[in-house]
Amino acid sequence: MKEMEDLYKVLSENTNHFPNVYLDQLYNEYFNMNWLRPETALYYFSLAKTMHKYMIYFEEPVLDLGCGDGTFLTIFFGGIFDKNTDCYRTVDLNKKDIYDNFVPSETKLVLYKPNEKLYGIDIRESVVKTARELKSYVEVKVADIKKIPYEDNFFKTVYCNIINDIKDKDLPKVFKEIYRVLDTNGFVIFTTPTEDFLDCLYYGKSIWKPRPLAFWEKFLKEFNFEFVKIEPFMDKRLLRFWDTGFRPYFKELMEFRKILQYKDLLLKVKSLYVEIFKNYLFDYINKPLGKDIGFALIIARKIQ
Repeated sequence: MKEMEDLYKVLSENTNHFPNVYLDQLYNEYFNMNWLRPETALYYFSLAKTMHKYMIYFEEPVLDLGCGDGTFLTIFFGGIFDKNTDCYRTVDLNKKDIYDNFVPSETKLVLYKPNEKLYGIDIRESVVKTARELKSYVEVKVADIKKIPYEDNFFKTVYCNIINDIKDKDLPKVFKEIYRVLDTNGFVIFTTPTEDFLDCLYYGKSIWKPRPLAFWEKFLKEFNFEFVKIEPFMDKRLLRFWDTGFRPYFKELMEFRKILQYKDLLLKVKSLYVEIFKNYLFDYINKPLGKDIGFALIIARKIQ
């Protein structure tokens, strides 16, 4: 449809851009892959933008602990996806975990893959299969993060964004394993809800347990990690959008996606959505963080 193409042209000509080409690419890729859930794209980009400041700590080989479908780190390290794909290709709304499903791709998913030596593990076999299809990881294994299937001192960096899912009783097991597989002076980099996390949410409820900085300083020291850095990346303003977002309409949006795909309009409409939300949220995401911080990135170094 020419009208749709014309609208896209007008929108794209007026799109805001980051002066840093790399950040601009991240912004575009996260919204392309998460176009039906802009709150997820906002979270991923906020995290990636913060991680970018500490690239010096990401030494190869890197273990993605709880890698999921692999899209986050693939994009973070420069991966570019085919515009015809997104994170909803394998979703099954009939399952409790709607992402715990595998649908083989008939086309190449990643047009440009990172050069970094990335390894991944996840407990869900279906998402591991999806991550393998990206071909951006050296290897992806089905495994529990409490028993990492790699030899001692194998990795220079361990990255994890699912520490918030780990119960207190299991944290020691996880960090003992992280310590074991990290090489001398290797780094662990992970995300965590802060003590103000629940107060930053719109609804104020979550299955994730907030853990204060004092907890992590003591815990990491006990397990022979030197605390290096804590960096906030989501404040109350951003988390309120993330907590409301488009989640309640996801079933209807997925039906909408099916209709678009059937009518061969998916790429055209998706492109419009991406441009609209990228522009709408650009100033939103570029405002300085407020004093109420709900999520932070922690970096720690293995010591003998």
